[in-house]
Amino acid sequence: MKRIVSIFALILAFCALATVLTSCENEEPVYKDYTVTITDGLGNPMDSVIVKFVNSDGESKSRVTGKDGIASLKNALAGDYTVYIEKGFSNAVIINGSYDLTADVNTLMLVLRDETKSMDIYGDVPDGSYACLVGVGSYTVPCEADKNSYFVFNAQKPGTYKVCVSSEDEKLTVGYYGIPMFVQSTHRGDGEYDGKSFELIIQDSATPYVLGIDASRFVNATLTVERTGDAPFDPQFAPWTVVNSTHDITKFTLPAGAALTDIDVTDPTVSVSLGDDGYYYTADGKQVYIRLGSVCEAGYLDVPLALIAGLIDANFGQNIGGYVYDENGEFVGKYSYNSMIEAYYGGTDEEGNYTGNCDPKTGVYPLTEELAEAIICHGTSAGWWKPNTANYLFDGINVVTENAWLFLCCTID
Repeated sequence: MKRIVSIFALILAFCALATVLTSCENEEPVYKDYTVTITDGLGNPMDSVIVKFVNSDGESKSRVTGKDGIASLKNALAGDYTVYIEKGFSNAVIINGSYDLTADVNTLMLVLRDETKSMDIYGDVPDGSYACLVGVGSYTVPCEADKNSYFVFNAQKPGTYKVCVSSEDEKLTVGYYGIPMFVQSTHRGDGEYDGKSFELIIQDSATPYVLGIDASRFVNATLTVERTGDAPFDPQFAPWTVVNSTHDITKFTLPAGAALTDIDVTDPTVSVSLGDDGYYYTADGKQVYIRLGSVCEAGYLDVPLALIAGLIDANFGQNIGGYVYDENGEFVGKYSYNSMIEAYYGGTDEEGNYTGNCDPKTGVYPLTEELAEAIICHGTSAGWWKPNTANYLFDGINVVTENAWLFLCCTID
């Protein structure tokens, strides 16, 4: 009886195994479409990217993304695939060239850099960081979790611009982070800021602005840049007015044996006035001269005015002039006197000989109304006689403020 039971059990086991084998033989293979979608940092599809699908047996098939940025391996046997990305004829920058797909995960979304629509950025950013180029408009931006996405905005004209962002990520923020060569780690804008929007006042349309979006999870965000109006007037961005000489300039040479005496700007009794001939004189009738090519003995300024104006050394020079305001504090203009000073001082010939109108030994010239205007404008703007400023020239000296502009002037004895 036991033997019969054992044989029966063996038969049942054999039947069960046969059923399993038959079931396996009859199980049909599963086929799926494997799809790779590639966009740039602004969500634009990237075409002409080569996508190579390699199965677990090492067999490969290549596809190229179309205008929609999609490359598909149609009706492929479900399983594990390694996906390799190659530049092809696209504008994509390839850094990580391989990705994995499985029987359960058969789609892949990639965001690649478009080398024609982006630029490198530096500063408080990881090495190799870049920013996509944007203008006025709205962009659907694919954002990665805990990673900043950067954009460079170039305004086409000065104005007031509003930058805002919206997404399903409540923690997502947008900010202004400086310029491409020095991206900073915190929002640099002025005015109200709630993390979702801010205002930029752009006076110089040549300056690039780096915008950044920080997301806490993978999400598509909408970045919008809108021009809302004209920029308020700012004298800093007003054009310079070049002031040319109107004086009848002639060559000047000091009389033989003449000695220069610098005007004492610490003496409260000193005063000068403009004569009918267009030149300045002291109260006791001495003509006043200004040092364009030399420095005063007191050394308030250790280089000649002509050097500052770029007339002595071609590698050194700056604007002589400044901002002018009326008696009510209203802006009048920005005046540059370099051209005028050059008319007086002149320069040197190819042999290095002085060819200007000043006295060739001392670099002085009779003080005219326009030269006085130039020194007063520049000195006031530069803070030369304004205490507690970086350019103040009279530290520790009891200068008469009203006469401070005469520190480059002298008389003849």
